[in-house]
Amino acid sequence: MKRISLFIFALCIVCVAQAQVGVGYYRSGYGSVQKAQDVGPLSRDGNFYYYHGKSMTEKEMVAFIQKDCERAYNYYKKNQKLEKIGWAMFGTGLGIAAIGGGMCIGVNLTTWNRSTSDAGWSFIIAGAAITGGVGIPIICVGAVRKKNAHKVYNQYCGTEETANNMELKLTSGNNGLGLALSF
Repeated sequence: MKRISLFIFALCIVCVAQAQVGVGYYRSGYGSVQKAQDVGPLSRDGNFYYYHGKSMTEKEMVAFIQKDCERAYNYYKKNQKLEKIGWAMFGTGLGIAAIGGGMCIGVNLTTWNRSTSDAGWSFIIAGAAITGGVGIPIICVGAVRKKNAHKVYNQYCGTEETANNMELKLTSGNNGLGLALSF
């Protein structure tokens, strides 16, 4: 029984460590530069996204970044997977806790057996640890980072928009030929 409990505890630690890998991947420059990242063509207010003032739902924003910015779309999908993994861990933990609860209730209704009761309590504790210690943090990290895909768009694709609008043209007028920079 100690080996099973130790294995479940080690599994929880590995899962928490995996959830924190890559947290700083797109966070370079946070802090004082964060306000500069929020300023861009794509912004978010609550559950709505705005592209140059035009309102979009999350599904419309995902379709937009899918065709316009591969890096932001991959960031969104990666964190959507992370959120789904968190929900799977949450459900797994609840299932393990329910099995442990069933073991404890079944033992108490029939004949009291200390080893089965202890195993049931171990399952309840392991399930609670997986649900609260692993599942919920992974859900939160995935959901928050998924909603911040617009920042990745602004950082990597939103700046190219203004750079693409700058043109150097050859013009002619009353005074002759010249170069005109339009932006």
